[in-house]
Amino acid sequence: MKGVNTILSVLALIGVGYLFFKPSPGVSETSQQENSDFPSVKIGYVVPDSVAEYYTFYKELLEGLEAQKKVIDDDLAQKGAAFQEEVMIFQKNAASISEQRRQTAQQELGARQQQLEGYARQKDNELQIEQEKVFKLIREEMEVAVKEVREELGLDYVLTYDASNFVQSANEELNISKRVIKQLNENHLAKIKSEEK
Repeated sequence: MKGVNTILSVLALIGVGYLFFKPSPGVSETSQQENSDFPSVKIGYVVPDSVAEYYTFYKELLEGLEAQKKVIDDDLAQKGAAFQEEVMIFQKNAASISEQRRQTAQQELGARQQQLEGYARQKDNELQIEQEKVFKLIREEMEVAVKEVREELGLDYVLTYDASNFVQSANEELNISKRVIKQLNENHLAKIKSEEK
């Protein structure tokens, strides 16, 4: 989602650049003639949270990531509990075993703990890689859908509009989020049908 926000924020920056060059009301006729090289600009915007909420495939991908994370968390919790049990057994029996055996057991537990920490890092990295793949895929699909809607509606720019932007307010008539979401869902359905053939 953050990647989609970044792309759309760049587009918003372009749109704001236009606003700096747009003639203000009350500007003299001479000044307006000097700026006549700038044609009127048609702008639409997308609310990223709407895409996250209503784009079916995106929600499916996020649910898949959440399911993977839960499996990893459960696995780590189980392995962690087993390790804690080993530690408790060692502590309980430490007084009754020889110094040499105690040191060996401590080294084994230390090695086991390092293995467990390494395993947790590996699983976290695997999950991050999967998240990056999902966000890359969504970003690519967003680019295609936004371009298609922009061309269909004859827009010059498509911006993003959310609370993290410097845009304070926007005309709801320029909100094309629903149209972009519809395009995303249509594109995804067409992709599924073409893969089934």
